[in-house]
Amino acid sequence: MGVEKAIRGVELLLAVAPSYLSALLLVKSGLYIEFKNLILPILGLLGLPLEAYLDLMPLAAAVLLSLLIWRRGSESAYAKLFSLNLLMFFPAILDYSHFNWVMLILPYTPRAEMPLLTFITGLLLQLSYLTIRSTLLIRYTRDELLGRGAEPEDVDAISRGQMAYLTLILTASTLMLAAIYLALPHLEALLRAEMLGIPYTHIIIGFSATLLIAIATLLFLKGWKR
Repeated sequence: MGVEKAIRGVELLLAVAPSYLSALLLVKSGLYIEFKNLILPILGLLGLPLEAYLDLMPLAAAVLLSLLIWRRGSESAYAKLFSLNLLMFFPAILDYSHFNWVMLILPYTPRAEMPLLTFITGLLLQLSYLTIRSTLLIRYTRDELLGRGAEPEDVDAISRGQMAYLTLILTASTLMLAAIYLALPHLEALLRAEMLGIPYTHIIIGFSATLLIAIATLLFLKGWKR
């Protein structure tokens, strides 16, 4: 049916695009470049001139694997693909992290060169997983309704309504997160300027008082429950 093909097309796009972008950020990350610098001399000694193709291999593998998982189309397969994408995305997060514990084990130079692409990829990873979980539920609902003897036209109308509602929710969430991403640097500079004018004694006393009030409230609620 046309509606089901459209749903599968959305799943195809959201399976391939995050995988490709995650693999692209992987090969641009500082941790991967450090790994490549370590393995290239070994490949040279083995007589394997793969330097020109080493960066293409993760990209090709990610796209191929995402196509195979999309063809399978099960929830467990998509969950594994999401985990793999997060694993490939992890080195890019380390490049921007102020708590890069990996550098304690393997020192390297972080390459925080593509903040916008990193944000888009992280956002797309979350949106793709949520969308695919929803489209899987829509497809299961379609099969159940058709199995009970519902008219295909009515089932298509229900699926279109579900997809429209899903699109509205995801669009609103995307716009909200994009607004936060664009406003955050300006808010950080503003808050930093305001915080510098507050005496440190006030900050310490205020934080301690807030913490004590929170602990006292929890103890009170716990005793009241008993």
